[in-house]
Order: sequence, then structure tokens, then C-alpha cells
Amino acid sequence: MLTDSVISAVSGTYNYGMWAFGSSATVWNSKLSATGPGTNYALATSTYHGNYLLTVDNSTLVGSTNTIINTCCGAYPMRVGASKLEGGPVLVTNGTITCAGVYDENYAFYPSSCP
Repeated sequence: MLTDSVISAVSGTYNYGMWAFGSSATVWNSKLSATGPGTNYALATSTYHGNYLLTVDNSTLVGSTNTIINTCCGAYPMRVGASKLEGGPVLVTNGTITCAGVYDENYAFYPSSCP
């Protein structure tokens, strides 16, 4: 569980604010940021075995390439609520994502979808 935290990754070829690999996680009232000249993901998930749940509430995710990415290998359901998703789009090719009451950097509100 990540609570009341600020995590920033900058200046690498690949930057991850947080990478959840093969585990369930909860992010609450936190900021995950990945910026710089490289490829930047605020939140990345992947797993090879099992099903895990990732929950994000009342947080800010900043990633210029993707705010959230899940493209590898296993089912990884995600739930994001009452949070700001700033930068690149959400990309999920495995698992599912449910966004409820999120908004982007322009404060465009998405009541039941992800920007």
C-alpha cells in the first residue's frame, strides 16, 4: 500500500513512477510522476502468473508517454477513482481498467471512462 507519497522518476531511457509486477497494490492520496526525454509511465503493471488487483484513489498520475500502461502477459484488473491522469493516454491490452470520476490535465472530467 502506498499512502500520502510523492514518487518521481526522471532522465532515464524508461521512467516508471511505479511498476507493480505480480502483486496487488493500493495507491491512496499520492503522486506518481515519470517525466524526461525518454519513455515515461506514471504507473505500469505486468505479471506472468496469477490475477492481481491494482486500486488507485485520490491520486495524481503524471506520465508523458502513458499515465497507466498494462501490456504484458496476465490479467491485471485496475480501478482508478477520483484521480487526475495527466499526460499520455491509458493503455491496457491485457486485463481490465475501470475509471470512475477521473479528470485529465485540462480538468476534462471522465465520469466512467479513462482519458
